[in-house]
Amino acid sequence: MNCVNVFLYINMGKAFTDSSRGIVSVTGDDAGEFLQGLLSNDINKAKQDAWLYALILTAQGKIIADIFIQAVEAGYLLDCPRSEIPTLMAKLKIYKLRSKVNIEAAPAWHLLLSEDVGLSDPRHPELWRRTLVMEEVVSEDEDDYHQIRMKLLIPDFAMDLWSEKFYPHELGMNNLNAIDYKKGCYVGQEVTARVEYRGVVRKKLHLVQSSVAKGEAIVKEEREIGLMLGSLNGMGLALLRDDPEIVRMA
Repeated sequence: MNCVNVFLYINMGKAFTDSSRGIVSVTGDDAGEFLQGLLSNDINKAKQDAWLYALILTAQGKIIADIFIQAVEAGYLLDCPRSEIPTLMAKLKIYKLRSKVNIEAAPAWHLLLSEDVGLSDPRHPELWRRTLVMEEVVSEDEDDYHQIRMKLLIPDFAMDLWSEKFYPHELGMNNLNAIDYKKGCYVGQEVTARVEYRGVVRKKLHLVQSSVAKGEAIVKEEREIGLMLGSLNGMGLALLRDDPEIVRMA
C-alpha cells in the first residue's frame, strides 16, 4: 500500500469500494479529440483534480453508459459501469480508426466512495466523494450512500438502469452536469438537444415506497403509470408518467 492510500484509509470515515464500477484508460496523442466526439460533455473540462461526468449515447440518444473522467498525464481514466466495459471498449475501438489512441482496461484501479476523502462528485455536492485506489475497501456503508443518492433522485447505473433503454432527460441527467450544449457534435447529440430545446419530457424520476421488483410495471387503479427501477429497504426510484395523483416520498 502506498502512502496516499494509507492517508485515505486513516481519514476517510464511511467508505466502500464500488464493485459495480471499473476503469478504462484512454491514452495517446489523440485521446482528447477522440473522446470529444463520443461524450455528451466537454472533455476539456476533465482535470487531474476534478471529475467530469458524461454519457455515452446511441445514435438515437439513449444512454449506453454513464462515465466519470479524470485527466492523467498520458490521457484519461474512465470510471464506467463494470457490466458495460466490454461493450464500451468494443464501441470505442470501432470509432478509433486511425487515431493515435490506446484503449485498455485498468483492473488494478478501484473506485472508492467516501464521505470525507477524494474528489467531489460533479452530479451533486451532497453525494460522497470519489477517488481511485489500488486496494479494495469492504464495509457496511454502501446502503448509507445509496439512501442519500435515492433521496436526491440520482440513478445508479448498476442498481437502477439498463443500457440503451433510457433518455438522459427522463432520468434528470440534464440537471446533473452530464451534458454540455455548447460543445458541438457527438453521437446522440441531435436527439438530446431537441428534447432540451422543446422541453417535452413525458416521464420523470420519483422516489417511491414500493415492493415492486426492478423492471416491473407500476400500476395504479388498473392503469400502468410507470416502471420500477432499483430499490433498497422498501424505498426506490421509479420512472413515472406525469400524474397529479402520484404520491412521492418526501
